[in-house]
Amino acid sequence: MAAQMLEQAWADSITVDEPHYIWSGTCLVSDGLDRDPSQPVGHRVLSGLAVRLAGATTGGCASQDAFYRVSPDQLRRLTLAARVPNLIAALLLAIVVFFWGRALSGAVAGAIAISLLVFEPTVLAHGHLATGDLPLSLGVVGTLGAHWAWSRTRQGGWLLLGGLALGWALLSKVSALELLPLVAAAEFFAARRPLAQRARAAIAVTAGFAAVAWTLVCLAYLPVTLQLPPAGAHPAPLAWVAPPGWLFSLSHQLGAAGSGRNNFINGQVSRNGFGYYFLEAFALKTTLGMLALVALAALAHLRTRARTEAIYIWLPVALLFLIPSLGKLDLGVRYVLPAYPLLALAAGSLVGHWPRELTRLPWLAGRRAALGLASALVVATALSSLAHRPLHIGYFNELAGPRPERYLSNSNLDWGQDAWRLRAWWDGAGRPPLGLVWSGSLPPQNFGVDAQQLTLDQPAPRVWLAVGLNSLDEQAGPVDTVYQALKESPASATRIGSSIQLLDNSVGRAT
Repeated sequence: MAAQMLEQAWADSITVDEPHYIWSGTCLVSDGLDRDPSQPVGHRVLSGLAVRLAGATTGGCASQDAFYRVSPDQLRRLTLAARVPNLIAALLLAIVVFFWGRALSGAVAGAIAISLLVFEPTVLAHGHLATGDLPLSLGVVGTLGAHWAWSRTRQGGWLLLGGLALGWALLSKVSALELLPLVAAAEFFAARRPLAQRARAAIAVTAGFAAVAWTLVCLAYLPVTLQLPPAGAHPAPLAWVAPPGWLFSLSHQLGAAGSGRNNFINGQVSRNGFGYYFLEAFALKTTLGMLALVALAALAHLRTRARTEAIYIWLPVALLFLIPSLGKLDLGVRYVLPAYPLLALAAGSLVGHWPRELTRLPWLAGRRAALGLASALVVATALSSLAHRPLHIGYFNELAGPRPERYLSNSNLDWGQDAWRLRAWWDGAGRPPLGLVWSGSLPPQNFGVDAQQLTLDQPAPRVWLAVGLNSLDEQAGPVDTVYQALKESPASATRIGSSIQLLDNSVGRAT
């Protein structure tokens, strides 16, 4: 897992969201000023610390453009340094999944769960990026796992650990608020006491988790100075217990989810979102081996009435899919990334919950058969993942066929991750005149590519054209005939990485 993610952290160029997080986090570490609190400070500060500790060169904090005014080699080292904290968080997540899986259903279950997690392309894809998705996943699993341990031991240390995990989740993404009703539900349903006692315990334990978590959030924001509009700020001591930076992040994210943006699925573009988006994204972006194991685990847990798994896995997974589906930001399977480690745990526990009556085939009855089937599906997951290495951001399973861009786009496929691969082609081709249409946050010159930036509605010049698939998918208006032909017949072009179509239009024809 570590080797694959480190390889991708070097090979993948800085993605669309990362420049913002790395710049604001690094400069916050330098002078304590948070220039854009649209996201909580947790993962941004860690990336910034890594950049400063690595001694990576930056262009200064005057603006985001100035910050990235460095040579391409310096940009690459800067990006790698900023991604290191998430690599560590991904390893911690794998360790937590193994130990929780072992505690739930035995060592074999833990081994299956961690094996699925370390090979699953979506986890590898977002585990090496300097964004909040993987840190949030660690916080979600840590919170639920700590509560599970508390419910069995009643040791106060688990309450403290769970509260800290919840605080870390809140410092990663404001969507971690959904953990509060999950903790309350887990406390209520896990106990076997009268209803009134369970209700009081659920309120008390949830309040304890929330108090520890909010204390961590407040402490994290104490040294932070903010650039906020006057309406968003409030003075101390109120700011000490209600950090305006975190509250601004919450308000910003709620506003973004309500206003929407261009969302693409199955050839359709809408600003209102699609209710089935995340289910389809999960079905197409998850290995078939894991999908099969998840389906079998759901059946097995249903037949055996697995109470613990229902409380700590299936209820959280349902909520993790429901909440983003209610918004208008259908921007990638990464929004349900915290569900992956929970579903890996469900798949691992299949060995201990495999009911004989699940199948009438004698050779599939019993624990040994379950172990053999689970192992085979884990191997299938690994083979599918390794076959797409190191292009896991653009991974789609075999159901999507050779043209996954027909179904999904954005961070599922094209997140600006192939700039270094385009640079390698351009250098190898003798640096021909190049026109570029893409959605990357940084201009091509930052990567050492001298290209003219174009739009799809302009006439295509007679040069080599590099076109990001996200641009083709989400273009709602008219496009030039060359780009239209490229969209309809992608085989006429060469694919760079998983996200850029390369077309020789220098003589008015495709290669």
